[in-house]
Amino acid sequence: MAPRDRRPGGLPVRVRPVPKAVASPRWLLAGIACLTCCWPAGLAAQEQPTRRGLLIGIGDYEASDSGSGAGVAPVPDLQAPVNDVLLIRRVLITRFGFRPEDLTVLTDAGATRAAILAALETLVEQTGPDDVVYVHFSGHGSRISDRNGDEADGWDDTVLSYDARSAGVRDILDDELDAFLQRLPARDVLAVMDVGRTPTLTAPGRHSPLPAATSACAEWGRTRGSSCTTRNRLTPGRCSGTGHT
Repeated sequence: MAPRDRRPGGLPVRVRPVPKAVASPRWLLAGIACLTCCWPAGLAAQEQPTRRGLLIGIGDYEASDSGSGAGVAPVPDLQAPVNDVLLIRRVLITRFGFRPEDLTVLTDAGATRAAILAALETLVEQTGPDDVVYVHFSGHGSRISDRNGDEADGWDDTVLSYDARSAGVRDILDDELDAFLQRLPARDVLAVMDVGRTPTLTAPGRHSPLPAATSACAEWGRTRGSSCTTRNRLTPGRCSGTGHT
């Protein structure tokens, strides 16, 4: 991913890469510090850019017991995600100067597909050109067959909302996530995906066979393309540790 990007109109946007070991607390804190410490010199306190955050953690999935039918296996519950995002919220407030009112936290039943997309839309609407944005998702991730031909490997990366794969609710595509990031006017954006891919989430003929006990992290990035289908996809990287359980 190129280190710099441009919004429509030619204004530069800095996109700070996330290290491969982003699941490590040391690297995560370093990334947040990098995001928040580089304010333009000479700004008065009242002119400091707003630091905004959207934190999503899902451990208790609606389809964990019965699945969604049609050959789709239940979505296993996870123990760590909710605790993770609550700890991150505290760190953002106590160590990095985020205001509680500028942080949105969605957990478990509050993190439905509709709620996540609505929160992203609100983030786009509220963010100013000098603001700094941190987005964090902790929960299940997966892949599905690419249907619009924009993926070189033939797969779209996805994240699973609380109600994913129940009553016909589909995963959130990397294409959908990137569409919101492309619209963010923020000066700096750091988005972290702390996701575990589980082989039981594989549906025959629809989802890719994912290796057991594989934990993957990804960065949401932004690139300038020549068409509406050109954008930076979620790029998996091996995490430190064992991932979610």
